[in-house]
Amino acid sequence: MTRLVFVVIALAACGQKQTSDGEGPPGPPGDPGPAGPAGATGPEGPQGAPGPTGAIGPAGPAGATGPAGVQGSPGPMGPQGVPGSQGPAGATGPAGPAGPQGAMGPPGIDGNEQMHVAFAGYTSATYGGNLGGRSGAHAVCNAAFAGSHFCADWELDQAVPPPTATSAWIDRGDQSTSSRFFRWQITPTDYTTCDGWTSSSPSYMPNGFNNVYAEIYTSDGGFESSWLSTTDGGCETLRPLACCKGGTTVRFRGFTAATAGNLGGRTGARNLCNAAFAGSHMCTNWEADQAAIPAPIPASGAWLDSGNDDPTTRMFHGSYSTTDYTTCDGWTSSSPSYMPNGFNNVYAAQILTSLGGFQSSWVSTTDGGCEIDRPIACCDGTPPQ
Repeated sequence: MTRLVFVVIALAACGQKQTSDGEGPPGPPGDPGPAGPAGATGPEGPQGAPGPTGAIGPAGPAGATGPAGVQGSPGPMGPQGVPGSQGPAGATGPAGPAGPQGAMGPPGIDGNEQMHVAFAGYTSATYGGNLGGRSGAHAVCNAAFAGSHFCADWELDQAVPPPTATSAWIDRGDQSTSSRFFRWQITPTDYTTCDGWTSSSPSYMPNGFNNVYAEIYTSDGGFESSWLSTTDGGCETLRPLACCKGGTTVRFRGFTAATAGNLGGRTGARNLCNAAFAGSHMCTNWEADQAAIPAPIPASGAWLDSGNDDPTTRMFHGSYSTTDYTTCDGWTSSSPSYMPNGFNNVYAAQILTSLGGFQSSWVSTTDGGCEIDRPIACCDGTPPQ
């Protein structure tokens, strides 16, 4: 390096001398001399700005699986998936051994033309005389012995029941063989059936006489009054009910939707029942009695047709026309139907009450009640001949 400096200085001196002395231009520079030894490394400069991120290299091989962590709490249940198709039915297993023979049930109904009455049983529960009317009593028996009803006295006599431990309530029956009615026509003031089976009171009357009681079947197989004294008819005494089956093939099928008295005539009424309960027709009054219709019966009551009560004829329905005042003009009127002559000739019809009795739809001398919406009671079957 010292030599190089010397050459440069010499050249510079020659150049100055040539310039000042008017000599010719300098010659070309000579070849550079060899590089001198490297100097000491200087201090590190400041770090430059980072360059752009390079491309991601290929994934390395998977590492070994670590140990399982602690199980977290379950998440919420997802929505139910679509049910899969039903699998094939499994093979029927072998029949198990026969169980022990059950107790003998009550006797069935006689299948001959007389349709003899069968005794179903005594209710296990006991009741005072308030049975919710005759319909309530029928419902109690039907719940205890399916298909049964509250026995009338003559039905229990025909059924020949086993003795009862104490005594049992029985209904008052129509014992006449010249009528198709099976039961006594009761009201909530009937003193021979605990006020139509609506009272559990001793029912002492202020005139000093007791005139409210009912009939019972005794433990020795007899019939007697529940009467205890002039101040007590015994309607408050708890007794089971005697329940029977049979006596007729007439059946109650059900109630239609409520409608006023214009039913389209008797045929229209039958069509309404048949549409609601195939094969049924509008119950006559005596059919509703034989069918022993149980509660619940609508509070409005239900329409009943006028029936021929005489069993000595094959005519089952009362004859009538569109001016018949006992069937809402032959089931063609939904009007109060007040007659202008001022007499009580308004058109009315017969209804089954909620307590299981029968009464007129009559409201007043200006209103027979034919405009009131009531369901129709529907029956099928035939009575004993």
